Amino acid sequence: MSFLDRFFSEGNQLRWKAQDGSSSSPSVQKALEPFIALLESRAEFAILPRVRPNGETLYYALCRTPAAHRMAQDLVRAFIGRSHSRFGERPLPLDSSDPIEQAVEAEFGPHSFALAIPPDKKNVARERLMALVRLLLERPSRPERAPRATGRILRDFEFALQERNGDAARESIDELRANHRLSAQNLAFLEIRRSVAVGDFDAALEPVRLSEVLQSGMPRRVVEALLDAVYAQELARFEPGAQAAEATEHFRNSLRPRYEPILRTRAGLRGHAVAAIFLMDAVTSTPASQERVNALLELVPRDDTRRTYLESVAALLHPSPTQPAAKSLEEALRAYDAGDVDTAFERACGLSPGFQRTLLLVRCAREMEVLESVRVALESIEALPSGERERFHTEKAPARAVAALREMLLSAVDEEAPAPPPAGASAEPRTEAVALAPEPQPPPPAAPVSLPHGWLEWMERLRTAQPWPGAVRAAELGEREWSVMGLVADPPTVEKATTLIEANRDTWGQQAFRDALPHLIGALAEVPMNTAGGRAALRPLFHALFLQMATDQELSHVQWTAMARIFGLLMDMGMARAEYDEAMNCLVDGVRTLRARHLVEPALDLLEFHLDTPGPSRKGLRTFANSVHSLLAALHGRVAPEVRRAFVMTCVALGFADLKLGLPAEALGEERTVDLRKVLSGLQVALYSLRQSALNRAREALLEACDNVKVQCFSDAVGGSSQLTAAARNADLFVIATAAAKHAATTYIESTRPANKVTVLVHAQGSASLLKAVRDNAEKARANI
Repeated sequence: MSFLDRFFSEGNQLRWKAQDGSSSSPSVQKALEPFIALLESRAEFAILPRVRPNGETLYYALCRTPAAHRMAQDLVRAFIGRSHSRFGERPLPLDSSDPIEQAVEAEFGPHSFALAIPPDKKNVARERLMALVRLLLERPSRPERAPRATGRILRDFEFALQERNGDAARESIDELRANHRLSAQNLAFLEIRRSVAVGDFDAALEPVRLSEVLQSGMPRRVVEALLDAVYAQELARFEPGAQAAEATEHFRNSLRPRYEPILRTRAGLRGHAVAAIFLMDAVTSTPASQERVNALLELVPRDDTRRTYLESVAALLHPSPTQPAAKSLEEALRAYDAGDVDTAFERACGLSPGFQRTLLLVRCAREMEVLESVRVALESIEALPSGERERFHTEKAPARAVAALREMLLSAVDEEAPAPPPAGASAEPRTEAVALAPEPQPPPPAAPVSLPHGWLEWMERLRTAQPWPGAVRAAELGEREWSVMGLVADPPTVEKATTLIEANRDTWGQQAFRDALPHLIGALAEVPMNTAGGRAALRPLFHALFLQMATDQELSHVQWTAMARIFGLLMDMGMARAEYDEAMNCLVDGVRTLRARHLVEPALDLLEFHLDTPGPSRKGLRTFANSVHSLLAALHGRVAPEVRRAFVMTCVALGFADLKLGLPAEALGEERTVDLRKVLSGLQVALYSLRQSALNRAREALLEACDNVKVQCFSDAVGGSSQLTAAARNADLFVIATAAAKHAATTYIESTRPANKVTVLVHAQGSASLLKAVRDNAEKARANI
């Protein structure tokens, strides 16, 4: 049954084409024709009428996207407003128990809404809505915007993951899917990474998708995301009580058999979950190896507060007496067949050159997916005698292994004479691994290999005239392999890197540089503030990166948020007045250019940041505050009342009390579809952040929105206090600001939370982001009570 059949069915007195055999008057058909024509056109939204059996008249705005929802609200309000409808406080949400509204939601998603018309206004409302429909039908078609480059979309996706912005990451995935840029498998990889980034581990480990993913080769970032999800869902609960033995036994019996395909190599992976899972794997392997356990434990920093738990896992090892492993090809192959790729690669590296040894190196490098292993494998091929080297091009299995390695790494190797793309094919770089073809074509004779050894070499290569298709892919791998710690203690190197960032590049080089920015910034952000010299030594680099992003002609709201984060880092390091004013002008230009709803929370967070870290220029701060005020005024009712309250409170605290004037008195937009007073009533909400001032403002705004909600705020440096423990166990909704949180406390809260309670991680520091997280998850928290 089609959507129209379901819409014009029982529960709707109107009929279209008399589809159920009932009579349908010509006048009704004629009146419905424009509405049906709009539905069948490519308009942003459509409108359909309904008359209930009790005579009540409703019109449904059918919207597939939030943007269409906002456009429909603005136009409907402009044409009929409150005078001829019940479009007062907010549009009517859809009722899933109503068959017709259920059909609307099934066809168009959650963004549609209903409009109720009073009996004495139905004629004038019909005339005005028909005028709107005819206007939309007669409107000249606009040329479609050219699709964005794949690398540009993936850049936004990476920035969104860094900010834990699930909505923005979803938009990037939808854009890639709509433009058919990636395979279904690669889209599934992105979905997994997004789910883990926002803490939706159930979605990441969804059985059907997981079974398909585990059977295919996948990028290391996806493997890491899956391991993070497995640890959070299955093993984190054992850590607070130091139950290493119980966790290891659970891993041995339940997890190792299921996830064995992603436990073959630890190369290219990082994080506490990875360290714990691979230690448990080493302890439970047969035969167990003390050498492997020690090597894994050595990768954990001595000052890591969670190392003690990992040491207790390592202490569970009971190795049987074994002879030292012989350095032979047979031992290396045995380790590979047993699923210990890292040991196989290490042993193969110590062997004499030969065809079988090189083939094993290629197979290991394909699974390890790190630049150093690729370098060793390809250089091993080059070192072979010509006859054995030729076998990698003439024999099917070796040729397939090399082709798969090159394909999986997406030309991360810079070859001196790259072949041009086939006619009609795109030469645009793609930064996410693609599904391997079942029968890769044998590669041409290998060209000399030139893999960069670090960020300086990588940036130098971008300045050459010869395009490098694998530049972004190399940066993605380099983020995890190229150390930036050497920059901290070497000012000349920092100066050289800054010069390379600011240098002129050809079009291809500049595009590759900007598409790789999430990886470069991610690497620099790993430098701890308390290192000798600290992150402050990299201040010139961060400033140069900020200006590179600010001058991007394709600035997006996700990139603006990343700029704001870098600005916060620069403020922590100290900024001169002129530098501060320049950066503020860049941020203001971005707000005025984008004028996007997505900017509200990060802009308010940045404004609030100045309460704890005052800037050197009141003028620059006032200019930015004015731009945020203008943004809120332009968005009218699309900003929730509690967010506007947070803005007013922040402005008053900053001494800009006059900026509270001129804002709309009430919200009429989509955010009013969540009635906070109703959904928060009786709930227990807990907020965690190290910024006490942000917690206080968020708490005050929530209590003003609903006087029957219990709000608790925490800033504990570590977990374990009785109050935090009680809140972690009992709060219906717990929001954690991870950008301003101690890792130990965050881990404690997550591991203590019951499975049926909602926990939200927000990679931000301000009250606006805390409030948005509460608003977005309040209904889910109430449903779980």
